[in-house]
Amino acid sequence: MFLKDYRKQMVVLMLAALAAGAADAAMPPALRQAAQRAGLTESMIGIWISPAGVDKPALSVNGTRNFTPASTAKVVTTMAGLDLLTPAFRWKTLVRADAAPDERGRITSVSITGDGDPHRVSESLWLMAERLRGLGVREIVGDITLDRSAFAVEVIDQGAFDGEANESYNVGADALLTNMKSLSLTFHPDSMAGIARITSFPGLMGIQVQRTVPLDRSARCDGDEWQRRLHGDFSGPKVSFKGAYPLSCGTKSWHYAGYSADEFFTRSLGYVLAQTGIVWKGRGIEGKADQDAFLLLTEDSKPLVTIVGLINKYSNNPMARQLYLTLSFMDEYGWAQPASIERSRKVLDRWLQECSVPVAEVNLENGSGLSRKAWISPRAMGKVLNYAYKSPYAAEFISSLPIAGLDGTMRKRGVSSGSAHMKTGYINNVWAEAGYLTDVAGRRWSVAVTVNYPGSGRKPHGKAFIDAVNRWVASGALR
Repeated sequence: MFLKDYRKQMVVLMLAALAAGAADAAMPPALRQAAQRAGLTESMIGIWISPAGVDKPALSVNGTRNFTPASTAKVVTTMAGLDLLTPAFRWKTLVRADAAPDERGRITSVSITGDGDPHRVSESLWLMAERLRGLGVREIVGDITLDRSAFAVEVIDQGAFDGEANESYNVGADALLTNMKSLSLTFHPDSMAGIARITSFPGLMGIQVQRTVPLDRSARCDGDEWQRRLHGDFSGPKVSFKGAYPLSCGTKSWHYAGYSADEFFTRSLGYVLAQTGIVWKGRGIEGKADQDAFLLLTEDSKPLVTIVGLINKYSNNPMARQLYLTLSFMDEYGWAQPASIERSRKVLDRWLQECSVPVAEVNLENGSGLSRKAWISPRAMGKVLNYAYKSPYAAEFISSLPIAGLDGTMRKRGVSSGSAHMKTGYINNVWAEAGYLTDVAGRRWSVAVTVNYPGSGRKPHGKAFIDAVNRWVASGALR
């Protein structure tokens, strides 16, 4: 009797499990057809769609499976940042010296300490230099100590992820990161003159940039091929080019991040100091600042709410890495110890648990999504979106996401009806999105879609499928 009841109970449980799995895996006919057109199988697709703020899905496909999220990982990083640090949080940069400027305006033993400002750009250095001049500084004697000790991270191999060692998106975390460590060159075609004029930013002390290149009127503008055709040489004191620029490219920018952190900071700061009339003949050298030295000035970053918008709208990887590491300071040790990936992971896990998000279904690795080791399930992403929708900072978070058809990485990906705020994600073999979509009936949905597919063979059209999902939800198909 016991065995018979046991078998009956097991059959019931198995049927229930199979029913639950089938419900989770089944896609509506319209999406199944869209997947087939895109060359996708259902095993490659993860979907979680629920009413915004409600953790009960209206559609779940492979909802508890872990997928590589690409840049949709930034959704988790930025919401955790807003929640734990608050939108008003600002990073600080401290400038110290032995003493106040002497009668000739000289200062010695200068140090600059950063705590991870993700948006320390060249304009920040200009403001710093102007404030120093306003304090009476006319000369900085000797080298400047660059204190990066707020972050306990090693210098990464920038080419390790995809072989593009000089690309800005591969720049690693640095407590004194400045301008994404990047020299930006913009090419402006002049068809009448047969040349492209080159403007560069920021100015770098000791570096000159070739100002024109010939135009190629016949070449197509294919991806980043135009950069390879130019044969740029950044190795010496003059940035030069041997090739021609395709007229069909219009105006484009090339961001070069091949300088070391110390060299880039030294050259960019040296240029700004010279322009503001402050003499400096030294170098920037990494070291530890004397915490008891005379504090000349403190520079505050832009507020976190602004930083989050820049991270999500433009999918900025280095800035996301900076924010992720800053989460470390929200543990019991605070700023008494340097930030690390491990500390930030523990802080994030605790936050996820408090938000009722399954911790085992989330691993952000470095917080940016530029990783093959990161994973998140559609369910976990959906729960983060729903938590964010009900949080005190919902307005700030939602406004940070790209608006479909209008700005950021969704500028060219509108929906035919309704509206959407969506964070996109793409790395080779991965397409993803996470955000909010309002359908024609005015109902708002939390939407998380991820497509992961093998790296060999014919590549499916993951982007086309995700756009089809958006159109389907926007049309009011869900009830």
